[in-house]
Amino acid sequence: MQKSELKIALVSLQKDAEKEPPMGLVYLATYLRDRTGLSGNNLKIFDRNYFNIEEELKRFKPHILGISSMTINYQDSIEFAKKIKHEINIPIILGGVHISTLPESFKTCFDVGVIGEGEITLSELIELYLKKEKFVTEDLKKIKSVIYYDKDNIKKTLLREPLELDSLPLPDFDFIHPDYFKKKEVSGLGTTAVNCYLLSSRGCPYRCKFCSTSRFWGKMRMHSPEYVARIV
Repeated sequence: MQKSELKIALVSLQKDAEKEPPMGLVYLATYLRDRTGLSGNNLKIFDRNYFNIEEELKRFKPHILGISSMTINYQDSIEFAKKIKHEINIPIILGGVHISTLPESFKTCFDVGVIGEGEITLSELIELYLKKEKFVTEDLKKIKSVIYYDKDNIKKTLLREPLELDSLPLPDFDFIHPDYFKKKEVSGLGTTAVNCYLLSSRGCPYRCKFCSTSRFWGKMRMHSPEYVARIV
């Protein structure tokens, strides 16, 4: 398969009243387009806040499906993955906070799990798929920060080092639904405005036992002021 032909669907199953955009998927989609040469038209984010995901996937016909999941919707992600496997049977990559924190909960309905931040790991998985159009155990062993099943056992590779944040391309908000940028009421001010979705850092300087942030992101890192200014 040629890189220009490969279609990738990135899915967010979280649905909430506040309708916060899946910023992690925005960074992934932008990175795959700008740093690996995939066609932007073949990268789509399907967000349950605005899409009937199952119907949209049938029309899009992706070759690979990526799901980002928190613990609160992990069971939903499992059921969704099983349904997709039954209907279109494509490789499914799982990422997000839940599987990064509890890799032992990995299920066979997923082909590969990505631990921690996914830009480099996902791009390497895409390169593997382009060579063989499937994920082979012997190849997965060579990629850092992934988990997979080898027969009946969950295998986990070495973790990769956290990346330098300013090496990331600027997130392209065209990947998410335009309704996220409609004017909304600003609580307490009696006016409306457009929300700004901005990440200026990854990680946390603390190591609270009840929080997954430091475990997911690794060491605390900050974007430079110049990088942040370019986003806004």
